[in-house]
Amino acid sequence: MAQSFRSDNTRAAACAMLTKEHKASYNSNSTPQCLVLQQCRPALERAIADHQATMREKQKARDLCAECMWNTEKHRRGDAVEKAFRIADMGCASGPNCWTNMQFIIDCVKKHRRRGIITAGERRSAAEVYDSPIQYFFCDLPLNHFNDLLSEKENYMGGREDYFVAAVAGNIHGRLFPPSSVQMVFSSTTLHWLSEGILTHSQLETFNIPWHLPTVAELESTIKRVPNLKIQHLDEVDVNAGDNYWKQWNHNPVEVSQRLTNFYKSISWNLVENHVGSIRCESIFSRFNKLLERHLQSQFTWDPYWIYPWSHYAKVEIIKKL
Repeated sequence: MAQSFRSDNTRAAACAMLTKEHKASYNSNSTPQCLVLQQCRPALERAIADHQATMREKQKARDLCAECMWNTEKHRRGDAVEKAFRIADMGCASGPNCWTNMQFIIDCVKKHRRRGIITAGERRSAAEVYDSPIQYFFCDLPLNHFNDLLSEKENYMGGREDYFVAAVAGNIHGRLFPPSSVQMVFSSTTLHWLSEGILTHSQLETFNIPWHLPTVAELESTIKRVPNLKIQHLDEVDVNAGDNYWKQWNHNPVEVSQRLTNFYKSISWNLVENHVGSIRCESIFSRFNKLLERHLQSQFTWDPYWIYPWSHYAKVEIIKKL
């Protein structure tokens, strides 16, 4: 019988990234993810620009309908709450990628919010709306090292008081926020985590890693089955960022084998250890390292699909139909 990560917190917690202070920590092995984020930034900014334009049109309609109501103190307070723009990063993990990506998203939101106001000539001043509060939520499993993540706040925010960050501990396969309470949701390199690991009682002695890297067709089909969601853009991206990162050690099979082992160790150690224990887990990764090194030393060319993790991506922008 399949066991759902949505309801089994123990099994879901095992999927947290490895954040211990050693060479295999996620912080030390998340450069490929950073390169992917950088490749996706133009598409992300376009999505934010479109989103801000849509929000401005809706705000104009609300202004016309509710202008008389906003003259009261009660509704002015309510308007201040509505102006808060809430962003959620689903599956944030920890490390510098979280903060640099947050800064990019917030800068894009403010850039296109101000640009729209100035060109549209709206009644409220550009400064008032530009400085309206932004809330950014880092969302991940409870075992994620949120304390380490938030301890870096001052290094990246620099005392800025125009946006606020918070951690939300929970399973991203379930609901983390009330309905219609978040204006933007971002998620990167998280779709390979399945909500269920297909394990029967007779298979408990074996290991089943709950990963599935969906095709573009599978991703599109899944989104279309969700009520009230519409795909704005869906592009397949074949980027070389990941390949180029690993290829810098092409001349040294020993080095690239160790780095690849640490990469996979950083994202799957907790999951493997949860099933087999720490001693056997270390043995598995040690064996993986040796087999990979031996394989690479015997090859004239390396197959990028098998050697370099995640060389193909899809960029998707989804909106909620109201």
